Amino acid sequence: MKRRFALLLTLPLLASCSVGDVASALGPRPNSQVAELADRAASDAAALDGAAAEVRARHATELSAEITRLCGTHADGTVPESCAFQAEVTQLAETDVEDSLLLSLDTAVPEESHALVIRQAVDLAELGGGELPADTQVSDSRDIDAARELLRREYAAAWGLGLASAYLSPARGAEIDELLDAHDERILALREMLAPHGEVPVAEAGYELAGVTGPADEVFVARLQEDLRQAWLGAAVQAHDTPWREFAVHGTASIN
Repeated sequence: MKRRFALLLTLPLLASCSVGDVASALGPRPNSQVAELADRAASDAAALDGAAAEVRARHATELSAEITRLCGTHADGTVPESCAFQAEVTQLAETDVEDSLLLSLDTAVPEESHALVIRQAVDLAELGGGELPADTQVSDSRDIDAARELLRREYAAAWGLGLASAYLSPARGAEIDELLDAHDERILALREMLAPHGEVPVAEAGYELAGVTGPADEVFVARLQEDLRQAWLGAAVQAHDTPWREFAVHGTASIN
């Protein structure tokens, strides 16, 4: 008797919960790591101005959309109520894009969100000047192989720029020299990084540039740089250790 009475007492409590309440309580939630990055981007956007503010506002929008994508939608296309998200703006004591970059690199987002976060990290590195980190050490054999491949690509791209400089107008000479200086900086950094690990590729006498066709004109130079940038970005996305990931992000950002 007492047990049946206790059961009856619970019925009004269960009846007071709507289906929507249960769905809200048990439904998907915004991914906390992606939400943290979205909040930081929105806070940066509020504190910065000019192009930097626009970049961070775009990041906040992209990350909010990523949260929705991760949650999924109902059959009618609506977002589950439990997954509703709006980035929270916090007044930061000091706005430092380098701190935001490190947060992006250190936050363990879902694997499917990783490429987006790395692309945003490259944007942050560009805002910070894109300087290569000093004395980066790599230990994972896969990262070491990636560094060797990038070094070979750097040699080839520098060779292509040298070829282009012979065909472009003297007015473009200073710009080509700047690009070559950036190549030399990345080449030196990669060589120093690889020195403790055996094979360090050396420059060849000449190269066939895969995917780059046509005369050595401005379009040739732009394609050369873009292909190299995509190679660096791929290395950053596929990096296995944080130091190499940070280096590859800055390397990507240094290619104009």
